[in-house]
Amino acid sequence: MEARKAKLLGILVILVAFIAFAFNSLRVTQFSIQDNNPTTYIIVVMLMLPLAILFSMRENLSLETKPANMAAGALLFALYFIIMSVMRGSLSFIFQAYRLDALLFPLALAALIVTLFGFKGLKSMRFVLIYSLFASPLLLFPLTALNAGFTSVNASFIYYLLKAVGVPVVKQGLVISAGGASHISIASTCTDIGAFIAILMFLLPVAYLFYGKLKNKVLWLLSGIGLMLLLNVLRMFAISMQWAYYGIDSAVATLHTFAGQVLFDIAIVIMVLIAGKYGLRVPAMRRSRKVPQDARNRRAAASPYAYAVPIAVALAIGVLGLIATLPYSSALYSNPLNFTDVALPSNSTVQAAITSSLEYAHTDILYTGTLYGSMVFSLQNITANSTQVNTSKRVFVLAGIATKPLDAALIGNASSLSSKHTVILRNGITVTSASVKSNSTLYVSYFSAPMLIAGNETTAYYEFLAQKGSAALCAPASGPVNRAQSAVYSMLSAGTANDTLLCAAYAVASNMR
Repeated sequence: MEARKAKLLGILVILVAFIAFAFNSLRVTQFSIQDNNPTTYIIVVMLMLPLAILFSMRENLSLETKPANMAAGALLFALYFIIMSVMRGSLSFIFQAYRLDALLFPLALAALIVTLFGFKGLKSMRFVLIYSLFASPLLLFPLTALNAGFTSVNASFIYYLLKAVGVPVVKQGLVISAGGASHISIASTCTDIGAFIAILMFLLPVAYLFYGKLKNKVLWLLSGIGLMLLLNVLRMFAISMQWAYYGIDSAVATLHTFAGQVLFDIAIVIMVLIAGKYGLRVPAMRRSRKVPQDARNRRAAASPYAYAVPIAVALAIGVLGLIATLPYSSALYSNPLNFTDVALPSNSTVQAAITSSLEYAHTDILYTGTLYGSMVFSLQNITANSTQVNTSKRVFVLAGIATKPLDAALIGNASSLSSKHTVILRNGITVTSASVKSNSTLYVSYFSAPMLIAGNETTAYYEFLAQKGSAALCAPASGPVNRAQSAVYSMLSAGTANDTLLCAAYAVASNMR
């Protein structure tokens, strides 16, 4: 098999294996850019990443059959699994909320690339590795958080444009009025900063494919963002003019309905058509390079079956990655942007929300006051069945909230913990259980979860405590993948293999939606 065909075969195998690897991440991603959530730009990266892998045909790659490469690929996958287990165990629902699953894409790709193309392949395919990082919104989160400020600047610009053409308008905040009850609002959905990130992420792999000077590529990319900005300003100005002369109903029913998506597509087409003006061109197919001279690759070049082993290892990594990411589809998701600038709700509202969540424990709930700045509840459940007659089980709960998406932590700051272990539930919530030694030994289980309180996203903290011997304990059904990742995390955090939790804690945590 000639070198060019072998390279194409290797790239196709990486593509297939990575799609399997990323399947569950893709499945939980909405296939649309929402104008009220700029972090949804990541779908562009996820959809363009396979093309970026294919565009690696332009690189000088050589398919190899070295056992050391396959061993390194397997070790990188093991490292991926360990890091994912630690992140899921320590971050709880934040892992999925911040899409840290996608942040691990480079490590998955590195395992596949090293297996087939060796460590030289990592250098040759570095664009793909770096580009895959942006499949998580975490890197650009500071930029997406500026959406409100960006909207304000655009509203002022449209206001002055309307004034310049003689339209009698008045601006108050983001609202532009034209007398009486007639007004229009330049909302964040009109100037979604995520749309500009999306067009950049769409054009980046195309720029990678093109041949040309780096400075010309940068200028072309900046021109694409500028073109999108200009088209969006023209769209908002046209809608505003239609509102001023024909009314809000006419503006909303026509241009406002479809113009945004159409202009995004127009911008992409224009940028591809004018790429030649920047000295960029699509690469021509190169002549095949000479076959490498080492004996192993000479045998592989003579017979395509010699590549079967590294191909099988790469595909196995993809399948194992698919299995390892199965819990993604059932994990809780909460947009981190919903936690910005959130006001703390009233105590009565918090108490009602916490009480409602505790009802999943199917116990009698009594609010007893505050401790450590947190609300304290007493849960008591009297059962009567053939195996347990008139046995009282009492658990105390410390609960509080924060306006940030933080991970689980002890509220009461107990002085001594032992037998600590962590369980990742099916919904991605991490519940930690331990023994607390004070005057008597207590069982404790704690976790945090996202909650909608008074119309705002907050993080609710729960700490369940019960005396040893009087607590009802449960072994949660978390699934084999979550169980394996829980074991890895507990082992690395000096925990234990035991996964027994307080039943009340498990009932509440497992019912979080």
